[in-house]
Formats: sequence, structure tokens, C-alpha cells
Amino acid sequence: MLLSVVISTRNRVNLLRRTLEGVARVTCPSDRYEVIVVDTASTDDTGAMGRELGPRLFRHFRYEWCDRPGLHIGRNRGAAVARGEIVVLADDDIRPFPTWLSGMAKAFVAPEVGLAGGNDLPDFEATPPAGLEALWSQHPQGRVHGALSLVDFGDRVKEIPPQYVFGCNFGIRKQLWRKAGGFHPDGLPEELLRYRGDGETAIAKAVVGLGYRSLFHPEASVYHWVPRGRMSYGYLWRRGFMQGISDSYTAIREAAGLAAPKPLEWLRRIKRRAWRLGRWARETLAEEASAAYARHAYRQGHVKGYDYHQREVRNDASLLEWVLRPDYLDENATPWPPH
Repeated sequence: MLLSVVISTRNRVNLLRRTLEGVARVTCPSDRYEVIVVDTASTDDTGAMGRELGPRLFRHFRYEWCDRPGLHIGRNRGAAVARGEIVVLADDDIRPFPTWLSGMAKAFVAPEVGLAGGNDLPDFEATPPAGLEALWSQHPQGRVHGALSLVDFGDRVKEIPPQYVFGCNFGIRKQLWRKAGGFHPDGLPEELLRYRGDGETAIAKAVVGLGYRSLFHPEASVYHWVPRGRMSYGYLWRRGFMQGISDSYTAIREAAGLAAPKPLEWLRRIKRRAWRLGRWARETLAEEASAAYARHAYRQGHVKGYDYHQREVRNDASLLEWVLRPDYLDENATPWPPH
């Protein structure tokens, strides 16, 4: 079984170098996998570094250039040129376990497995504040930190819901990537934020909808970089805002047209709840307050992001057309420069 590691990147040359060096240390035999770096319109030294370092580290390496930014563009391009039966997405800021790729290969031995991932554990640049730690959610499989794309599901192989195979560590059969229509818009620069979609979420659900299983394998695990900049209330608000856009996008596609607007009272209720939470936080001890403010920031951002995207779509017929596209495999469909 050949695995194709696909890393979509833009303007993060130092993180990408660290990730490539980490992938080169996996225990999987070098003839069992290939590495594909897809550079989505970087303006730094990513190209020079990737072309020089990649062939030195890997027996099978490919560098792809795209003249338009977008995480989904890189993922779809990488999957399209992949030679492997299994496509393994990796973010450009992960450090894999040595067993990462062998764990992925084990996960896909059973033909009914269409999707697989492992733990995505935090690689903190600094000690995280209490508020950030409080955003871990407990689940029957383990715990999840959605705001930082982290999962900790322990050390046993198990079947998991597809939404917990995050894009930073995402294995899929190539034939199912094609059948599901590829990845949706994600990871776009600020000026294209209104074109954001739900990334790998829809394709993960589609795989299970086609009758395949979603598997967690502890050996297929990675560490996911969490810089200081993501340890703030401002980042949590922004992350909630982007998730709100993604959820609006999903709602519109599920309705096969412009989703009915959320009742004004619903928005008011969410805002009142967040305001009360913030007020309570100001009157409590520091550690409890920081946790409350973290939740408050994320929820407020989510409401704003959902509302923003709904307004944008209602006011722009071309954006509605973009949201309802059957797929995003045509790279030229992404507006660049933005208009």
C-alpha cells in the first residue's frame, strides 16, 4: 500500500521545514510513501526551501506550485497528483509520531475503512492559559479541543464519528476523495474570507454516508503546533467567527439554497447568554473568569461569523452560486485577485 502525504502550505517556510524534517523521521519504509508539498502562492522562500530540502529527505518527493491561495486548492491538487491508494493530509505545522504512517497503513488494512486519523496533540509554544485549557470538551471517545483542532482519544483502536478526523491529520482512500467531490474551501486569506467553506468536514461525512467506516488509530498521531498568538481571547473570537462562516456555508448547502435566516430572537438570546457569561466572569476568581471569557469570546465570534456570512450571501448572488457549487476541483473557480 502506497501512502501519499499531502502538505498544503503558504508563507510558513520555517514551520514547513520543521514538518518535513519530522516526516523524514517516521519509521515507515521510504518506498512505501511519497511526500507532496503544494505551495499555494507563497511569497516567501517556501519554494526554494521545498525544492532543495524535499529531494534530500525523501525517496519520493514532489513540489507543486499553485498561483492561487487556499488550503483546499492545495489539498485537491495534491490528491489529484497522488500516486498512492491512501491520501494522508498533514498541516504544515505538525510533528508526526515516528509510527504515524505505519499507523495509517494499519488503519486502512480493512477494506471497509474509508477514513482514518489519530490523536492530534498540542505542541504549545508556551504554557497555555487556564481559559484555553477549559475549552477541552469531553466525549465518549476521549476529549476534543475544536478551537485548536486537537483530539486526544487515548491509546486504543476504535471507530469514531467522521467529524473528529481533523484536516491536520486526515487519511482517506483516494477513490473516495474523487467520489465525494474533493475538499471544500478552507484556509483562505483574509481578503477571501467570505468564500470560506467547511473544509474537510463534508467529505468526511460523505465517506461514512457511502457506507465506509471512520477509524481512530493511536499510532497515526501527530503533535499540532499552537503558537502564542493562538493563546488569546482575540484569537478565540476570530476562530469562532470563522467557524460561524463555515456553519452558515454548511446550512446553505444543506438547504440547497439560501438558508432561512435565524430568528432575530435566537441571535438576541445567544448574545444575552454570552453577555451574562462575561458579566459573571468579571465577578469571579481569576481562573474561573479566564475560562468563562474564553467561552464567551468563542461564542460571540461564532454568532458574528454566522450572521456576517448570511448577510454576504443574501447581498451577492455570485457568492450564493459559489456556496452551491457541486465541487471546487477547478482551481480557477477561486477568485484571485479578490473582487
